[in-house]
Amino acid sequence: MKPAKRNEIPARAEIQHVAIERNKTFSGPLPAPEDLRLYEEALTGAAERIVAMAEAEQRERFRREDFRHEEAMIAARNAYVAERRGQICALVSALCLISGAVVCVVLGAPWVGAALAGTTLVGVVASFLGRWKKSKS
Repeated sequence: MKPAKRNEIPARAEIQHVAIERNKTFSGPLPAPEDLRLYEEALTGAAERIVAMAEAEQRERFRREDFRHEEAMIAARNAYVAERRGQICALVSALCLISGAVVCVVLGAPWVGAALAGTTLVGVVASFLGRWKKSKS
């Protein structure tokens, strides 16, 4: 028997039937409806218990998500309060230094007063410019 060429059909063609079963895939907390029916047939009440378990899992997931949302809100509020306190402290410090500069000028030490007022002004402006550049980028 000589080997068959590619385009030639063998004299006796044997046909094989191949059955391919595709694995079922299902996503979600519940099994596919057919599988759920099989669970119920195997054990009465199993479908009800599986559905109850999925509902409990979903409630817990929602509770955790709400908790994370609340934590984020509290953190944002605390950051806002801390920033506001920092601004108030900076304002009080700047007013004290400028008042000290005015007192120095009135008492006859204009260079000391100018140095206090100048450094205060430069510090406050630099602080606000630095914050403005950070928020812009």
